[in-house]
Amino acid sequence: MPVFDQPKFNCFQGLCLFDWVRRFVALIWLLVASSVSQAGSIGFAVEFAGDEVSIVNKGSDAGYQLALWTLDASAKWRKMQVLSGNSNYLPPEGSLKALRGVTRGVKGLGRVDPLLIILYDQAGSHIVQVAWHQSPLLFPSPLVSQRDGRRLDILAGHSNGARIVTTYAIVDPYKGIAQLAHAFSPELVPPDPVHHVWADRSILSLDTGEGQMGGWLVHEFADGTQQLQVVTDGMVPGAEQVPVWLRWLRANSGTLAWVVAGLGGVLVFVGCLGLGRVRSVCLDLK
Repeated sequence: MPVFDQPKFNCFQGLCLFDWVRRFVALIWLLVASSVSQAGSIGFAVEFAGDEVSIVNKGSDAGYQLALWTLDASAKWRKMQVLSGNSNYLPPEGSLKALRGVTRGVKGLGRVDPLLIILYDQAGSHIVQVAWHQSPLLFPSPLVSQRDGRRLDILAGHSNGARIVTTYAIVDPYKGIAQLAHAFSPELVPPDPVHHVWADRSILSLDTGEGQMGGWLVHEFADGTQQLQVVTDGMVPGAEQVPVWLRWLRANSGTLAWVVAGLGGVLVFVGCLGLGRVRSVCLDLK
């Protein structure tokens, strides 16, 4: 009778192998899921009421060192006066109210009355958002854009480009991870909007900084109408702080998930096959 104890123990080892495979697959899936988890967001609900502006943080993360800017009569940025709320720290659902000031004789970009919101996230990354008092329609056929490092070129070679008389560009260059080495201040004045006349030059060149910040283009046509084109960031702000292997893992998470699933299936099959062989040995010994 004691002769059969050792084979029975081998059967138990087969069960351990199957359990090990199951745990291995679960661990891989956990690593994939954790690697593609999304970071929080910061976004605002903006309400214009006469000469006052109210904003509410509708994101999941807090914003720090907020500064609100509006255009004056000369189309230059002027910082708005905060009436209530804490501009140094705005948590989710936190609110802020600011005074724009009376502006007379505004034309050009001032007709759509942009509100520039500049802030930082908890890691110190630079964030820029724009709200419009008079929201322009989206430009249905965007002009072609191309990047060369920190330089962003907007080309007039598009079929609709000839109809555009002038373009106003809002860009606040982002220094990337180098910015984190210096103290940041909400007192820094953003670059004034660029006024580009297409009859003078066929390429609109913008400085987006090493972080390749995006921009907002307001195209004005001969009949005076204005339409908006949004150029997205060249890279996600703060992405340079993420290891290369993690960026690759996030970009290929779908493919990796299928590979892991297939590998898990193979390992389970091999484990079950090995378990069957162990059981066969047990029966033979009996």
